[in-house]
Amino acid sequence: NILAAGVRWIGCLMVRELPVDSCARLWDALIAEYAQSPPDKGGESFEAMLLYFCACFLERHSLRLRKMDFEAMMLFLGRGSADDPVDTATVDLLLSEAFVFKDMFQHAQNHLCKPGETETSSSSRMDTKRIPRHVQRFQAILGNQVIDKHVLSGLAWNGVPHGHGRCQVWQMLLDYRPLEKERCENVLQNKRREYLDLKAKLYDQSEAVRELSPDEASAVSPGRLSGEEKLLRQIRKDLPRLSHLDDIGCMVKLPPVQACMERILFVWAVQISTTAYAQGIDSILLLVYFVFLADKDGCAIAKLSPATLERLGEDLLFEVEADSYWSMSKILSLMYDHHDESFTGIHRMTTKLNEMVWRIDEKLARHLDNEGINMLATGVRWIGCLMVRELPLESCARLWDTLIAENASEANGHGGEGFETMLLYVCFCFLARYSSQLLDMDAEAITMFLGRAPPDRLDIDAVEVLLGEAYVLKITFHQAQSHFRQA
Repeated sequence: NILAAGVRWIGCLMVRELPVDSCARLWDALIAEYAQSPPDKGGESFEAMLLYFCACFLERHSLRLRKMDFEAMMLFLGRGSADDPVDTATVDLLLSEAFVFKDMFQHAQNHLCKPGETETSSSSRMDTKRIPRHVQRFQAILGNQVIDKHVLSGLAWNGVPHGHGRCQVWQMLLDYRPLEKERCENVLQNKRREYLDLKAKLYDQSEAVRELSPDEASAVSPGRLSGEEKLLRQIRKDLPRLSHLDDIGCMVKLPPVQACMERILFVWAVQISTTAYAQGIDSILLLVYFVFLADKDGCAIAKLSPATLERLGEDLLFEVEADSYWSMSKILSLMYDHHDESFTGIHRMTTKLNEMVWRIDEKLARHLDNEGINMLATGVRWIGCLMVRELPLESCARLWDTLIAENASEANGHGGEGFETMLLYVCFCFLARYSSQLLDMDAEAITMFLGRAPPDRLDIDAVEVLLGEAYVLKITFHQAQSHFRQA
């Protein structure tokens, strides 16, 4: 029962939990909330902001609380945070999170469930009035003969609801699927025929594909292989490694899936250069392919099974393959220098990530620096693979809704910059989520922790929180780069 914590936190306005300067910073925001509200709503706004701040303060210690028994939890909640004092910069971050939650939920109280009540149980009758407004807006815009891309990107930023054509939405926002319905079928048929021609020319007729069996590819020394043979060998080496993903590993192992992904990667790389392929691109294709496959079958990614391939049949599977090729190509064009020989883009973004940590969480930055941690390897995983290896695929698809929408909503041809910037802030918030744990680790433990997916696999709700935090940081700092200091 958190009533005792409520008495301390709410009854004392956090005075017992925060250092004086930090509490004064909180009060700045609370008093401003009161002053900015209508006369009859001032106290309500003051109280609401305090409530969401307390929720964020509690969530800050969530990982620690989960490991405690009843007695330890009561002791922890019944004292101030002397062992982990909250400085003013942290209060600013908590206030940003609280503002996001207040903006999201204050006018949508039906999103908040009472203890023991689930959203499903409270909305079992799905008549029009009970369909969430976000879903209704998706249904309305996708029903139009001509889709407004700007409106669609705004809706997709907040997530594409399950069963409402994530595949189609991504394709429209990536400029692959036409926005006019009457042109859609012809354009898609032409693009799929174009991919079929590319596959026949670059893959089916390739001497490397015809002559190099999987066993030979692994046995022959790389120095004795041609460019296409080296490419094929590397792809065949990388794809089986993707089977470690808990939520889709059994599907990745299927020979038809491996063969399809091999064709897409090989054709894409040969189109550019046999040296264009790099580890991480296979992870990007993985999410595109399985999102499109699940959409074609009308199920969630986690529900895919070998029977899916049988149900869809050869023609629909080819459509998934061709659409995945073109969509992956567009996404990779937004990251044009991330997978070059020197990983130029990843170096650039990792440097910015490091500067951001110094600006917002100096305590963590100093600890990482003292332990000699180089964030480049983490950048290769997080940035180079677009978080596919860190998040469950459904959660990662939700992240990509926003990244792709950022690209589509950017004007003047700077979509790739918006995509990259949002990803950068998400990566920071992802790192900050584990700040307290990392502070207790030495160099070896930090390297192991950052080199694998976190043990608490983030669900879609957790990704929504990260996106909210990332958005606040983006609008706070992105136009004020002088705030960032060099490490």
